[in-house]
Amino acid sequence: MKLDLLQKKYLAYLQANSFVGEPENLYEPINYIMNLGGKRIRPVLSMAAGLAFDAPVNDTLRLAHAIETFHNFTLVHDDIMDEAESRRGKQTVHIRNGLPTAILAGDNMLILAFQMFEGCRADVLNVFLKTAQEVSNGQQMDMNFEESSNVTMPDYLEMIRLKTAVLLGCSCYVGAANAGADIETSHKMYAFAEQMGMAFQMQDDWLDTFGSKAETGKTEGGDIISKKKMWLYLKAKEKENTIDDIYALEDPVLRIKEARAYFKQLGLDNELLAEQDKYYQKSLEILTSLNLGEEKMHPFIEIASFLKNRRH
Repeated sequence: MKLDLLQKKYLAYLQANSFVGEPENLYEPINYIMNLGGKRIRPVLSMAAGLAFDAPVNDTLRLAHAIETFHNFTLVHDDIMDEAESRRGKQTVHIRNGLPTAILAGDNMLILAFQMFEGCRADVLNVFLKTAQEVSNGQQMDMNFEESSNVTMPDYLEMIRLKTAVLLGCSCYVGAANAGADIETSHKMYAFAEQMGMAFQMQDDWLDTFGSKAETGKTEGGDIISKKKMWLYLKAKEKENTIDDIYALEDPVLRIKEARAYFKQLGLDNELLAEQDKYYQKSLEILTSLNLGEEKMHPFIEIASFLKNRRH
């Protein structure tokens, strides 16, 4: 099944399964964040993994929805921690509904995601639980980096693996294993998506610095404003120490302008994309080794290509 058809199938499920409960103002912001848009990469990955092992598409939807619910829970809480005002061009939940409601809505989404795994094979639930913990670990590492002067490139790579890549890996594992794939094969599916997730996050870092708000829906140069120790900063630091002088500039607009120019002067915009491509190629190698056949591989190829080349 092609990527666009999987997306439409999931969106129809999403619309038919709005979250309801009392008090209503706790559930309304959950539905708000769930319907903000996006390509739905994680649920679609999970669905494609299920289809690759011959599960009927309708049997893939519940766990795909669980993963997307968990992902959006992390967005609600990440936006609070980052003090972000917009996501996908719209108000973040804590700006729109207030901080206390946003915290509770996020907590509720986490519980709702767990509930959807009821009755699953033990390894499916265990991988999801491990992933949920790892995502939290990655987020804390990301925040710790803001106060540390000793962040290394291996530290950064482990942080993005935990914060971003493992959930894509989990999406594929859950879909494949729930369809009856054995544990070894499911782990290969996980490895494919994890490598793809690394490429995805590197593209995200590139877009944060060099993309436009019109394309991304996010504040331009948000990582520079927050003085995050992302790949571009760490690689620049390996070459010279000028980047710390730029990060010390008080005016955030000037800081973004100077950092962008400096990264380009060092050729790091292209170097980051080349590094991203290494992870992308590795993900395709793992995917090919699974011998799924051209038709079943097609949605994964589409997703990988989109993640590598996206501009939003």
